Amino acid sequence: MLAVDGEFDHDLQASGPHPGAGDDDPMIGREIIGQYVITAKIGEGGMGEVYLADQPAIGRRVAIKVVHPQARGAELDELATRFRNEAKAVAQLDSPHIVQIFNWGELADGTLFMAMEFLRGQTLAELLRGEGPLAPARAVHIAEQICAALTQAHEAGIVHRDLKPSNVMLVERGDDPCFVKVLDFGVAKLEGSDITRSGAMFGTPQYMSPEQLRADGLDGRSDLYGLGVLIYEMLSGALPFSSPTAVGFITAHLHDEPPMLPRGLPRGLAALVAQLLAKTPEQRPADAATVARELRAALDGRATGARRWARRRALRGPLLGTAVLAGLAVLVLGGWKLWAWRGDTQAALARERAERADLERRLADESAAADEARAQAQTAAAAARAAMARARSERAKPRESSRVDRRRPRGVASSALPRRSHRELEAELRRVLAARRVPPSELADVWRSHEQLLAQLAAETLSEAELEQRLEAWIALYQRDFATRQPGDGLALARLEQLFADMPSALSPAAREQILAATYDEYDGNSELDERDRGYFKRLAVAALIREHADATDPFAQGGASEAPAADTPAAADTSAAADTPAPPSPTSADPQQSQAPDSSSSTPTSLPAATPDASEGDTAPPPPGLHDLNELSDLDELVDGGDEGDGGKASDGAGDGPSDGSKPQL
Repeated sequence: MLAVDGEFDHDLQASGPHPGAGDDDPMIGREIIGQYVITAKIGEGGMGEVYLADQPAIGRRVAIKVVHPQARGAELDELATRFRNEAKAVAQLDSPHIVQIFNWGELADGTLFMAMEFLRGQTLAELLRGEGPLAPARAVHIAEQICAALTQAHEAGIVHRDLKPSNVMLVERGDDPCFVKVLDFGVAKLEGSDITRSGAMFGTPQYMSPEQLRADGLDGRSDLYGLGVLIYEMLSGALPFSSPTAVGFITAHLHDEPPMLPRGLPRGLAALVAQLLAKTPEQRPADAATVARELRAALDGRATGARRWARRRALRGPLLGTAVLAGLAVLVLGGWKLWAWRGDTQAALARERAERADLERRLADESAAADEARAQAQTAAAAARAAMARARSERAKPRESSRVDRRRPRGVASSALPRRSHRELEAELRRVLAARRVPPSELADVWRSHEQLLAQLAAETLSEAELEQRLEAWIALYQRDFATRQPGDGLALARLEQLFADMPSALSPAAREQILAATYDEYDGNSELDERDRGYFKRLAVAALIREHADATDPFAQGGASEAPAADTPAAADTSAAADTPAPPSPTSADPQQSQAPDSSSSTPTSLPAATPDASEGDTAPPPPGLHDLNELSDLDELVDGGDEGDGGKASDGAGDGPSDGSKPQL
């Protein structure tokens, strides 16, 4: 809330009735609390009136300030509080320069009243309107008396908060025509009590201090700012700031510096006014008593604290200029050095950008490698499952002697597989399986099917010729549809992991871990894979990663990485069995006259040991994170019809292990 001049007109010098007052005014002749009789109206404002009254008991004339209930409305509580606040504030003070209050209260009809000292004279505002700027001595005389009133108020913990010319009454007292009486403590801030609402401002914008405008905490130095505005106005005849709106005054008090006072005034006095108008309380004098001393010293031409403050303030410009020049010198020197080092800096920045780009490229490549490994693992697993399904389907087909599947791989001559005994064919099948990428579960199924054939042979439900035909078909099947083993495929998984981690490569250690994690995760998370095949596929995947990313031409020749077969390969389990197998009989001739009937004991084939899952590579230990697909494994199509069914020829003995031109992809 911003108070404006004229809330109450304090021109109490009229001795007669106020213009407009008459017999129709119900307050004229009214008795107040049995002590005061109102005789005339001497002033009015926006919220009430001021009346002249007699106090017959002691023969004293007083001024009665009243606020009618119909004028209060919703502001009843606030006005009552302001009345009470003013009465409490003035009652604590005993200064000849503060208007006295004799009594206050509320009448039966709700009218608030305050009986105070009746003064004849004029306000400082009226004096300035009538005479303009005052002489320095007269202005100092008035300001010293205001300081005396403020000193006592501040010592009592009271901040006036609305010091302005209309609240300074000038009366004639003895030889002094400008005896000061400070009025209107209605918005005063009492120590321990404050009527200000949250976000509200009390006072007059033209005279309010910056901290009061910001609604900060106030002390007596806020009144000293208002005193500075008063002195400035008395010496110049105008306010330090002008604006048609309250907002303009608020902005100026917060941010603008006041103009210089007119020339010819004592320098000390001008310096003191400038100090009083400082934006922060800390830059102003400590109290009103100090201001009174400084005023007298400035008027007498003596040195003052304000002069020293002004000199320090004046030195700020040169000192700031010196600091700016020093800063510019530092900047120039730094700029020269920067220019001198610019070439090196640019080169360093270029190197850093190149390194960052290389790092980003490597990270992108490593991420792409991990994605590629995961995709290859998916493809390899799918291709292996498809090939295994076809192989099992082929083995399960019933074989008739007149419709024996004797297909051979494309590009293999029919004469390459002369008729051999079933023992020779078993040994050849073992060699083919050892040289091919056949998963452990598929190996187990092969030898299980072989055992079933042997059982049928023993039960005489399968002839030896049919057994040989089946074995020939199986040899051709695995030569066609399963890829040849590559270097490193037979190493244990732990050894492969060590080689992958230690090999010279552009891949960072973090990238290697990421690729392994992606690859392993793909196989471990594939529920369609047989549990026996997971470690096998991991070994093939890591071996393929070593061949793809190692800098060495033959990475498996480094560090003694010999091709010792893993436990899930037929070479590890069947080599010794082959060595112990008795020599097979001579191949049966097509001419029965030239052939010799084989001995039944020697013609009964012995059972071959089934391949066991990989137990030496530590697959039961927690795998390194992640998994990748194999480049070496590809999608398989249907079995290729590579030979004539009725030419009597047999599949090759393995000389053509690799696919010839036109053959289907191998696993």
